[in-house]
Amino acid sequence: MNGQSIEGDGRFFDRDANGGAGAEVSGRVATAIQFRLTESEQCIARGVMLMEDGTLYTFTVRKPGRGDVITRRDGQEVCRIATRMHHGTFAGLACGLLEFEREYIDADLFAFYSKQVDAL
Repeated sequence: MNGQSIEGDGRFFDRDANGGAGAEVSGRVATAIQFRLTESEQCIARGVMLMEDGTLYTFTVRKPGRGDVITRRDGQEVCRIATRMHHGTFAGLACGLLEFEREYIDADLFAFYSKQVDAL
């Protein structure tokens, strides 16, 4: 995801943008980390991304039809959701998110992700 544009199908929806009306996140990702949630019934992955403009997001990739379904104005279901973070650092958010989602991550993957987060 690093250095990639998140245009098109890779775009995330920030439901808090525009005073709560929501908006798609655009721009280029400077760095990101993603955790696969193999044990979750609702989510495929969660992670943290830092945009080139310095904006920091946590993100969720939901399984279609699972969780509290969010729809765009065009009626399409949104499975890639971003939340803009106003406090914290990339490394701090990644560490906190990994611990928060620990029960949904396969043990082998957790060890791998822990090494990645420790290196941040």
